[in-house]
Parts: sequence; structure tokens; C-alpha cells
Amino acid sequence: MKLEINTKQKIYQGIFLYSLIFILIRFFASKYGMTNDEAEQFMDANSYVLGYADQPPLYSWILKTFSFAFGLNTQMMILVYHLIAASFLVYLFKITDLIFDSQRKVLFCFLSYTLFFIYSYDFYRYTIHTALMMLMCSLSLYYFLKIYFEKDTWLNYSILGAFFALGLLSKYNFVFFIAALVFACLFTTKTRKILFNLKTVFAIVACLLLFSPHLIWIINNDFAPVYYALKRGESGGLNEEFSLISVILNTYWNYLVYGITIILFFFQDIKKNNAELNKFLLALLAFSILFPCALILFLKAGNFSQRWLAPLNIFLPIIFFSFINIEVKRWQHKFFKIGIGILFLVFYSMRIGSYYFPNDKRPSFLCKPYKAIYSKLSKDLFKNGINVNDKDLDIYAFKEVSIMAGIKSFYKDLEVKVIYPQAKGLKFTKDLMIFSKDNTSEFNEFIDDNKLKYELIISKVAPYLHSRSNKPYKVYFVIVDSVNIAE
Repeated sequence: MKLEINTKQKIYQGIFLYSLIFILIRFFASKYGMTNDEAEQFMDANSYVLGYADQPPLYSWILKTFSFAFGLNTQMMILVYHLIAASFLVYLFKITDLIFDSQRKVLFCFLSYTLFFIYSYDFYRYTIHTALMMLMCSLSLYYFLKIYFEKDTWLNYSILGAFFALGLLSKYNFVFFIAALVFACLFTTKTRKILFNLKTVFAIVACLLLFSPHLIWIINNDFAPVYYALKRGESGGLNEEFSLISVILNTYWNYLVYGITIILFFFQDIKKNNAELNKFLLALLAFSILFPCALILFLKAGNFSQRWLAPLNIFLPIIFFSFINIEVKRWQHKFFKIGIGILFLVFYSMRIGSYYFPNDKRPSFLCKPYKAIYSKLSKDLFKNGINVNDKDLDIYAFKEVSIMAGIKSFYKDLEVKVIYPQAKGLKFTKDLMIFSKDNTSEFNEFIDDNKLKYELIISKVAPYLHSRSNKPYKVYFVIVDSVNIAE
């Protein structure tokens, strides 16, 4: 029996309330500063380009588009992110509702996604591009299932191809999702007909039209996205000591936790089912495990980030619950719902607490209190003969993108650039540079290596959010000149 209309409405209302509370809490916390990911996006979203330094461009394009209506600011970025996250939850529910006939199975399957750490906890902390990619995963899977169950039309194929391209433009590991889905289609008659179909041309064309401009940018810039993303995604490296057992356990521990939990609570409901859809889903499970494992072996990756499995995690609950028939109410089911409820409240509280609770080990999650640093900066600089509205003024930030974003948020017409220790051959002529106290030693090495000199103008200090043991965040503003120190 499909879900009743009022039950669906309650679930959508729950998703809306869940997202609204978090948006309001994050809005209030935004007065303290940006996260590192938000700071990066703040800088990237200042213009439309075919590619950025480290991530695909779709998220930045979306922010740039929204900025025309709402302005480029932290509140707009928070709103966009949570709209994306809420849309992902909505389509995740629509997928389970489309596949399963049992009302209780739909609910249990949807709730079970809480068992994936990347969705239930990490999703609202460090996963800007992953959240957008997961929305594209859910939209792609939804339209694939519409083709499978309902309408095998050229329009649905075109939409599916478009979402494939948008997924790749969101985060490069979306390729795992495409590969698993396509290869699993080879194992049943019905899915082979979907794959080897003249309408598939519409999907391929739509995908190429949307993704090819960025692909050309990748080629022209000699950019290896998979290697770069693996390196950035804490995949380890070829030079690290390789322990296959440890990296496999570290990669698939959430799969094990999910599988053991579902079997523990639903072992009496597991039914043998030879349906063709279930054969396809089993193939999907196999490739969801094998593809990352093959990449780990090929690269000898010392560590494989859990985020890399995010596009494949979406398949597991659907696969497991396709072999479960919840016909009889059992006490285990009640305990499962209670456990999910407790887990949800714990993770929800921890996410909120990351903004407001003291953190004695490292600075607060809201990384740099840039508003306290930059709100009166122009007056302080003006006293030292520097006009921030001068179009000829060049401002450089050493290492920290949050410094750039903070200045850019207050002085939108300024051209602010970030530089890193490995930068060579740069010339400065009485230019303004900013660096934090934490980077002082590296900055001095950079100055010496490039034979520069600098003069301190001002320093600014602000405390981290509720961090009792960490020293306040301190930023130095200096004038750098390309005068050879030896002279």
C-alpha cells in the first residue's frame, strides 16, 4: 500500500521544519563569520568561469546567479545551501516512495539513511559540494526509476543526461554513481533495454552539451581532477605506507554498520525474492563496493575519504529494503524507530553545538571572526595613509582564504588575491598584504625566499567564538615592497 497523502504531507512538513530550524540557527551564527568552505565559495562566486582552482564550478555558478537577486553575502549562501540539502531529502523520500509499495517499508527505508554519517552529521558541516552532488544523485536516480517504472520517453532520458552532467559539475566523484548505475544495467533484461536504446542518445547528448565546456577547460588547463580530488579528499598518496586491510575497513565501515544494523532489526522480515529489479539492485551493490576498492588498489591510497562514497551510499538502503517485507509489526521495528530518533537528536545537537559550544582543542567551526576584524578596517588603514577604495590598491592574503573573503565581503570592489608559500617570482610595489599570527613563520620564510621586505601598518585581534583556551585570532596588515634585502 502506497503512502497516504496526509502521511506524505507530514513527511514533507517534517523536512521543511528540520531545515528551517537549522537555517535560522545558522543565520544567527553567521554574525560570527564564515566557514572555510563558505569563504572559498564567496570568492569563487564573484564571477562565472568554466573552472576554479580545486572544485567543479556548478555550486559557484548557482551562488553567482542567486547573488543577482539577494546580493553576495553569508545569509544568501546559507539559504542556498539549505535549499539544496532540503531538496535532497525531498527527492530521497520520493525515490523510496517510487520503488516500494509498502507504506511502512518506505518510512523505514527513508529513516535508515540517518545511519550514514555523511548524511546525518557531516552533511551540514564540511560538505558544500557533496551536498549539491547528492542532490544530483537523487534527481538522477529518481528519473532513472521513472524511466524504469513509468515513462520511457526521450524527455526523461534527456533530463537524466542533464543531471549526469550537473552531477559531474558538482563534484568529480559523481563518476562513481554513473559507473555503478551503468554497469549494473548490464545484468537484467529490462535495464539493458534502458541502456541500449536509441533514446539513450538524448541522454548522452544532453550530458555532453552541459559538461563539455568544463571538460575543455580541464584539458586546456592540464588539470587532473580525479588525482587532485583524491589528494584533496585525503586519499593518501603513492608515497604513504599502504595497508589494504586498514584502508578497506576505514572506507567501508559505514557500509558494515548499516548492514549489521538493518539485519539486526529486520532479520525476521528478510524474504527471498527473485524479482528482476532485485537482481539489478544486487549488481548495483556489487559495483558500489568494487569500484572504490579497485581505485584504492590501483592508487595504493593510504586513506580513502568517506565523502568519496557519498554518491554510492544512496543505493544501499534501497537495496537492503528491497529484500525485506514488513508485513508484521514487531518490537524490533519500534526500537529501530526509537534508535533512529535518538541518533537524529544527538547528531542534530552536535551540529548545532559546533557553532556555539566551547572547543578547547581547536578554533570554533565558524573559523575566523572576520566581521570583528574588518568592520572598522577602512578607518584604521586610512590613518596610515591607505584608502581601501583606491582602485590601484593591490591587496594580497597569505594562505587563508577566509581573510580574503572577509575583506571582499566588506569592500566588494577590491581585487583581493590569495598567495601561498610555494608562489615564486611575484613582484610587489608598496602593496598591502595580510597574514595571520598562525602563519607568521611561513610568511617570513616567503618574504626571505622572494627577497622582499615589509613594514607593519596595523594588527587586528578578535576572539574565536566561545573558544576559552585558544588565543584570539590575530591578523597583521603590512606593506610589502620588492626591494632586495641584500641591497
